Amino acid sequence: WQTCSTQSVKLTDDKVREIRSLSAGGTTRQLLGQMFGVSDSMVGLIVRNKAWTHVDAEAQIEAA
Repeated sequence: WQTCSTQSVKLTDDKVREIRSLSAGGTTRQLLGQMFGVSDSMVGLIVRNKAWTHVDAEAQIEAA
């Protein structure tokens, strides 16, 4: 995966997990974007596992 300057990264692995959990519970992408300081488009990518895919992969490895 690509790496970014730590100064420009707004999310952590834990925040990504929280976004996915809250989205599954019905929180809108727009509200999640406001809560976490990212665009609702980015939230959509995270929820669909098109961004931050390594977080999901880590969970699968830990569960094995």
